[in-house]
Amino acid sequence: MRIADKAKTSAEEIVSMIQTVAEGLGKSPKDITENDLKGVVSSRQLRNHGGISLLKKVYFPETEKDLGSILKHKKQASYISKLDRKS
Repeated sequence: MRIADKAKTSAEEIVSMIQTVAEGLGKSPKDITENDLKGVVSSRQLRNHGGISLLKKVYFPETEKDLGSILKHKKQASYISKLDRKS
C-alpha cells in the first residue's frame, strides 16, 4: 500500500508502514531511516507527526537491554579512543 498519495494519514498508518518496510529490509523498526521510507511515506507526512525520530521513540521505545548494549558500545569506543591517544 502506498500512502504517499493520501492527503492525511494517521500516525498509526505511518507506524504500520514503518513496520512493513522494516520487515521487507530485514531491519528493526528502530533502525529505519527516512531514506528507507522514500516513495512510501512523504517527508511532509512524517513532519506532520513530529518526524521519524519522534514516531520511533513513541512507538518503538528503547528497552533496558538496548540501553545496556548502547552503554557497552560506548565504553568500548571510549577504550579504543584512549588506546589511540596513547599511540
